[in-house]
Amino acid sequence: MNIYPLHSSPIFTTELNIDTKKVLKAVADTKFHHIYKNSTINQGSASLYWLDDYDDLKKALELEVNKYTKDTLHYVNKFKITTSWVTKTDKNQGSRFHNHRNCMFSAIWYIQADEDSGHIEFTHFNDGRYDLKIKESNIWNATQFDFPVAKNMLMIFPSHLYHRIMPSKKTKTTRYSLAFNLIPDGLIGDRMNDSHHY
Repeated sequence: MNIYPLHSSPIFTTELNIDTKKVLKAVADTKFHHIYKNSTINQGSASLYWLDDYDDLKKALELEVNKYTKDTLHYVNKFKITTSWVTKTDKNQGSRFHNHRNCMFSAIWYIQADEDSGHIEFTHFNDGRYDLKIKESNIWNATQFDFPVAKNMLMIFPSHLYHRIMPSKKTKTTRYSLAFNLIPDGLIGDRMNDSHHY
């Protein structure tokens, strides 16, 4: 028997070797605001171009992204970071389900997190034909997946995927993460086609 993950949505995770202490010093100088007027929702940095002030970090993250897109997905194009922001999530805080527009991939790098930090959960809102009971959830039948997070973990995923930060009642650590969006760089499409662009 063969099962093929046709039209799958690949989610990539890796552990980086970046000195997070230096980055946390920069985060300490960051101005945050509540994304929604609700104390159970996490906060985001006022700047949506946070990485533009930290070129070395931006280049290091783009290098990891381009390894994934070249080695795993075999794309010729490089990818560049457009928007970037830091999120601050305290105990009992999370986020609403959302996805990211006007980009191809999105990524999250966890600057500070512990084993009790809120997981990231992915879901799809496809109109299911039947509401079937599942004996055991797996990659073929589940509509939701959650991933535990850890310090220095980088996650890259297609931007159309709906996701949220799950609240944690146990954590004693403020979770800081850097989110960013990516678009392909260089020629997109066939140069002889009227729908290509640089």
